[in-house]
Amino acid sequence: MISKNFSPAQAMKENFFPAMEAARQNYLQTGTIRSFGSSFFAFDEDAMKKISLSLSTEITLHEKVNPAQLQAATDKAVEVCPYVAFDISKRGDIVYFHKNNLPFVVRKAGEIEEFGTDALNRHYALVEYDGDKIIFNVSHVLSDVTGIFYFVQAVLDFYFGKEKTFYQGADKIDFAADLMSQDLPLPDDFEPKDYKVENHFVPPEINPSDSGKKNETFIEMPTQKFKAVCKKYNVSAQVALSILLAKAVQKTHPQNEKIISVRGPVNTRSALQVPNTFQNASVPHVFLNIEPRWLNGEFPAEALENLKKDIAEQCSYENLAAFTNRLRKFFTTKDTSERKAMGVAYKRQTDVFASYIGNVLTADTFAHVKSFRQKFSAAYPLMVYAYKCSDVVVLQVIQSFDNPSYMENFLKVVNEL
Repeated sequence: MISKNFSPAQAMKENFFPAMEAARQNYLQTGTIRSFGSSFFAFDEDAMKKISLSLSTEITLHEKVNPAQLQAATDKAVEVCPYVAFDISKRGDIVYFHKNNLPFVVRKAGEIEEFGTDALNRHYALVEYDGDKIIFNVSHVLSDVTGIFYFVQAVLDFYFGKEKTFYQGADKIDFAADLMSQDLPLPDDFEPKDYKVENHFVPPEINPSDSGKKNETFIEMPTQKFKAVCKKYNVSAQVALSILLAKAVQKTHPQNEKIISVRGPVNTRSALQVPNTFQNASVPHVFLNIEPRWLNGEFPAEALENLKKDIAEQCSYENLAAFTNRLRKFFTTKDTSERKAMGVAYKRQTDVFASYIGNVLTADTFAHVKSFRQKFSAAYPLMVYAYKCSDVVVLQVIQSFDNPSYMENFLKVVNEL
């Protein structure tokens, strides 16, 4: 039972914002930002520095890219999203961002292989062009997908002649907010619920020797059709996407009797009162546990209500704050065995992943775009992402093993609906 007298906004204002403001003032004076949250993604030096392992967005236009126009647009976008030009250092296991005033140079594709080098002016983001393509490469250490798409949208807005773009947070108090810099305030009587399912479905095709392997496919569907799926089940886009993936799993293994537990990241900026932070705010995950018997025929109304209740509870301020605080201990504990156990527990709760990213390109920008493609590594064995590009939803299925049936059945499920 949560105290009715607890106000997340008031608690953050009193117990988190003073330290957040101090961090901002330090950034304004020294150009340096410490980040526990980003350190979560910096343990693997290759993942931090190799461009081939970065988050990559490929935009294909209806016409050939104008390099000078792209450079001018990128210069304006870097002013709006200065974090993409930060240099990065590590002290022990902790990441520090540093303001970097060296030119952010747009380049022909394929010229640079690593972030943080002198050849790239020590930047951890790169904008490239190749014929009719604009390619954005950003180290995950810099930001999460939300922060990266702020930059992508800004470049495209300015490239196509707009005067303003969506993100306007660089001069706000919470621009540099690190949600793991200190424990977030919680009611004294709050006890987080454990959504973990021990005996859940695991793709039997997973083979440790396949580490680094990736198979993927893209499916485009009209936005109205995807909205119709959400309306059919009367659920959010994240729940609908999770159901689609669970249906594909069950079609692939119709004899499966284990709960299909689908995890998904949450953009916590609004819930945790820091809407303008560039820092990674999507480390907490929600878990939707779907029983195989629900997937044959009509999905039971009672089961849908339970899933909606579960995701609402998990997306509450209290649950997201508690989740973030637990992950913060990963950096504050000096016990390496405890740290390893926490990392394993976070990673292994389930291997099935779905993420509804939402709007990534506005209608006026998408009018100039032939195709949108996002590149992710297979961080979990079976993954699906959904991106809304105006009147089209792009569905991306990624897996780290070779059985094509999951992708084929996901397409069948989409077509059936």
